[in-house]
Amino acid sequence: MEQQSTETLGMQPLLDKTLKWLETQLSLNPEKLPFEDHIYALQALKLGSRDIGAHSRGLIERVKQDLTLKIGVLVDLPRKDPEAFLDLYGFSLECDPEFAKELRTTVVEDIRKLQLQDGSIIGEHVELAYIFYALNNKDPMAQLALKHTAKLFEQKVLRNLDAYTPAQLYPYVKSLVQAELIGEQACNSVINNLFIRQGEDGGWGGLLDTLYAVRLLTMINTLAAGERVKRGLRYVQSK
Repeated sequence: MEQQSTETLGMQPLLDKTLKWLETQLSLNPEKLPFEDHIYALQALKLGSRDIGAHSRGLIERVKQDLTLKIGVLVDLPRKDPEAFLDLYGFSLECDPEFAKELRTTVVEDIRKLQLQDGSIIGEHVELAYIFYALNNKDPMAQLALKHTAKLFEQKVLRNLDAYTPAQLYPYVKSLVQAELIGEQACNSVINNLFIRQGEDGGWGGLLDTLYAVRLLTMINTLAAGERVKRGLRYVQSK
């Protein structure tokens, strides 16, 4: 759906220009990029079918050589930005399996220390439950963590959807969709809420939340959302 929508909206030349600019930035000044931006730049290039092998290795070496950055990747990044952490893990699997193993082992062990017997993560860290399952989905405790997320979603989030931005909803919905723990009724509630909150300009209050709203709608994969997604992409294109 995303590929068809961008082509229909005539965004391909803009995307190509952006990817070329990203390649130039990564070639000239990669160390000056904020770390998460570096990861997302690589992910964008990968989705655009660019060769990122050398850039991925450079990113991983950047982490391995900077102890402060490495600690941040292992301790802070999983909570702060689980998508960025999982992208980094994916790059590592492809070009540095030993480092990928270190990432996985350290983060899983740290999450285990925060997990209670009912499966919850101390502090209700949905992001950590999401990463735990993504890294270790065969583990009964990882499955229990996702079941607790489903419980939180049903008892807390669904009852007050307006209190959550699309960016805040995203880790709940994505993890539950991947684990097949979200039902049709819950999906419809999220979709209807997003429909109601979409602005006249096609956005959801800002660029970041619009991007997450579009991702939620395409992830839930309902045909009824097609026009809403197009309007959201037009908003993104205008920015």
